[in-house]
Amino acid sequence: MSFKGPARPWLPLCWRCCGCRRCLLLLLPPLILPPTSSSFWQMISGLPLGSHTPTGLAVHHTLLPERLSRLGYSTHMIGKWHLGFCDWAYTPLERGFDTFYGYYGGSEFHFNHTVTNGYDFRDQREPDFTANGTYATHLFGDRAVRIIEEHQPATSLALQNVHKPLEVRA
Repeated sequence: MSFKGPARPWLPLCWRCCGCRRCLLLLLPPLILPPTSSSFWQMISGLPLGSHTPTGLAVHHTLLPERLSRLGYSTHMIGKWHLGFCDWAYTPLERGFDTFYGYYGGSEFHFNHTVTNGYDFRDQREPDFTANGTYATHLFGDRAVRIIEEHQPATSLALQNVHKPLEVRA
């Protein structure tokens, strides 16, 4: 069994191994990709994946929100980005999203919004320290409701909510 359930050999390999979020953001057709996310990133970015190597999803790739913006959609991102932040060009607001509310890294603690290297929670580009102490799921849900209630007919909302570490209030 894979992490997505029983093996499904009829699914394209990229959907079984890399997750569909990356395929959707890249607008790539199903590809036969190497069997690990690391291999996927090396193929897409062309950069080595050392623990101290600044990297991210190569900026020459056009993402879905960039295309939607060109068509007149407002685009919003809530939750985990995890596609690079070594330079502003790699961040959500430079990759087609009009708004961003969440964290840049791969995970965070859901109450204090910290990672090993410090605080990682942003509203647009700025750190949002008012979020400290509030459960991320509640923050994300409230922001999503606000965007939906204020939406225009052409609105796109990308929401990623649940991720390790798994934390809930006692």
